[in-house]
Amino acid sequence: MPTTLIIADLHLSPSEPTIVAKFYAFMAHIAPKATELILLGDIFERWLGDDDDNAFNRGIIQTLQALHQQGVKLTFIHGNRDFGIGADFAKQTGCELLPETYVQTLGGVPTLLLHGDTLCTDDTAYQQYRQRIRNPRNMARLLRLPLWIRRCIGAYLRLQSYGYQRIRGKHALSDVNHQAVMTTLQQHQVQRMIHGHTHRPAIHIHYENGQVYQRFVLSDWHHLGNYLVIDDTGMLQLVYF
Repeated sequence: MPTTLIIADLHLSPSEPTIVAKFYAFMAHIAPKATELILLGDIFERWLGDDDDNAFNRGIIQTLQALHQQGVKLTFIHGNRDFGIGADFAKQTGCELLPETYVQTLGGVPTLLLHGDTLCTDDTAYQQYRQRIRNPRNMARLLRLPLWIRRCIGAYLRLQSYGYQRIRGKHALSDVNHQAVMTTLQQHQVQRMIHGHTHRPAIHIHYENGQVYQRFVLSDWHHLGNYLVIDDTGMLQLVYF
């Protein structure tokens, strides 16, 4: 039976060997059974450009490539940590790069897929930063910098992020805005959404103007690995391992 798996927010990094081990186990024993694997961003803790061909990145690329060669379709939506992934990564892995919001019929239901950071509109400082950094001209300028400079910038931004989280508090401003969710659903004319980013796994039911909307939120992998599975019958389940 055709089956789609969805993952997000692994934040793969050499400094997190437990998460990396979970990823390789998932890719070896779970993902090959699927028809499609959808990656909803922040698969990497950071991605500084497709030319960053260190051994760690090569291992992840080769594993994704091997899964693709087994006949599993791979699709990818950028997160706020790995938005630098580009055409070379897609070519090497076999991933299809999707726009930041994408409607796909899953289990017979048109479903909006996205990373989720655009829904956190209460965090105005982040949204302003996102608008600047994701501007195509700024992205092109950044990726033209020597790799060693990009590594320095990445380290600096990560320190800034840690400081921001400490000042704001763990839960402040980091969840979605309800109106942003409803507006996004209605703009895309769908009643189901799947996203990550917030690290708050849940199934939300929203009622608006007599309509019922579903929102599925994936978890990060810092405690347990997890994935959302959807089959052609419409059965949808968040699985932990």
